[in-house]
Amino acid sequence: MKGVVIYKSRYGATRQYAQWLSTELELPMMATAEISVAKLNEFDFVIMGSSVYIGKLLIKSWLQDHAAILQKKKLFLFVVCGTPASDTAKTTAIVAKNLPLSLASRCQVFFLQGRLNLEKLSFTDRFALRFGARFEKDPILKQRMMLGYNEVKRENLEPLLKVLTPTEVA
Repeated sequence: MKGVVIYKSRYGATRQYAQWLSTELELPMMATAEISVAKLNEFDFVIMGSSVYIGKLLIKSWLQDHAAILQKKKLFLFVVCGTPASDTAKTTAIVAKNLPLSLASRCQVFFLQGRLNLEKLSFTDRFALRFGARFEKDPILKQRMMLGYNEVKRENLEPLLKVLTPTEVA
């Protein structure tokens, strides 16, 4: 089967995971803006990656625009954010809010820890983050929002890589 890694990244964490997947699986990697409908039709399975900003996947509009094509493919989605995979209430809400219903049952979703580098944030993103931190009740999360963090590690991909064996994508 022929596959591709497609991603949308704002500050680079999602792109880093996509690069690691592309290298490990020997698959082409493309940003959402780089892949045409004709090219997308060439693939049997699609690994998609997206960052989350204020609960919204960056790839949400692309998923909606390409839902008809994607429905015919084996789908995997990795979501890069500060929400740990163990917080099932939040992860379930992110998927429900952003993944078109037509794709939800066809898509395996994996949450990967991201990175927050305060110096690289745009003024708008930095302002929104500081504003949101004022209302965060969890002191650990609040500290991460105020100081930043980097949890982007190759080993975070292990659960996804285990599912991407040749028998699973067939």
